[in-house]
Amino acid sequence: MRAKLPRSRALRIGFVRLIDAAPLIAAVELGLFERRGLNICLTREIGWAALRHRATFDGLDVMHAPGPMPLELTLGVSGPSCPCIAALVLNLHGNAITLAKHLRDEGVSDGASLATHIFSTRRRQPLIFAVVCRHSSHQFLLARWLRQHGLDPKRDLRLVVLPPEQLVRNLAAGHIDGFCAGEPWNSLAVAEAHAWIPATSLELDFGHAEKVLMATEEFVARNPEEFTSLAAAVLEACAWCDSIEGRSQLPAMLARPEYLNLPAEIIARCLQGPFDRGDGRSETELNFIAFHRFQANAPTPEKALWMLDCLAQVETLSLPEKQLRETALGVFRADLFRAAERQVNSLCSTINEKQH
Repeated sequence: MRAKLPRSRALRIGFVRLIDAAPLIAAVELGLFERRGLNICLTREIGWAALRHRATFDGLDVMHAPGPMPLELTLGVSGPSCPCIAALVLNLHGNAITLAKHLRDEGVSDGASLATHIFSTRRRQPLIFAVVCRHSSHQFLLARWLRQHGLDPKRDLRLVVLPPEQLVRNLAAGHIDGFCAGEPWNSLAVAEAHAWIPATSLELDFGHAEKVLMATEEFVARNPEEFTSLAAAVLEACAWCDSIEGRSQLPAMLARPEYLNLPAEIIARCLQGPFDRGDGRSETELNFIAFHRFQANAPTPEKALWMLDCLAQVETLSLPEKQLRETALGVFRADLFRAAERQVNSLCSTINEKQH
């Protein structure tokens, strides 16, 4: 099926320099958009605040976004309401908590010893931890890990928000003491000897949804066939990213200057292993990030409500609980996912028939 473009300009898809943008990049590099007649321009953004602004005011059509973001924009949490949808989940897991080397030198080896360290030193200046977005799984998972060890993230340390690509340099300069972020920034911090990784999001919440394919309701309503074709291309790319072939080719593909612009060997750590934690542990865990396995891509009610929980942890949501749940379920659009899935299956059947 080839979608007809109603405009002469290319569709603009925004992404941030993270490995979980891989399905969008792979869909371009494998020609999956082109095969469906789509003219796509990938636009790299410095961070989630910039992407959010451009999604709302500056004409991005589709976005690689933290799972709570379409719900945040729909509810108008950070400004005027901009109804958005999540058509599919791009990946599960993929985050880690990274701490500065000086903490390990001071006797911290895990969450429990971090709590002991904080309580015993009673610092006048609290430790500073960074997350990449206030409304994201990162803050939710970091807070959960801290609370598991008796720490109150609001009382016992200071939380700041930084774009992903600014984390490593701020850790190296001593401006922050740790962060929670997606790859490859944890591995880059370890490789440059600034940090170590005590916990991953796979360990903290197995199966949690991470990034989503987001668009405004207005764009989807104006371009339903086009959006279905776009989502189908991304869904096909998600499956490829979890294949043996995909895992072997992604590091070099993502490393290119226009994408992550980082060494392929750093990118490979979470895709192929070994994943170096920087504390003497090195492991191969192919489920560190999952693009398609474990039914990752379906925008299920469970995933929608998990994202609502993430948002409710950091914001006071004034709507009644029933209305909030209905809004979350309306944002995570299973009907759009099923339409994309049908197109993928139809295309695969056509290709198989031609081959035989």
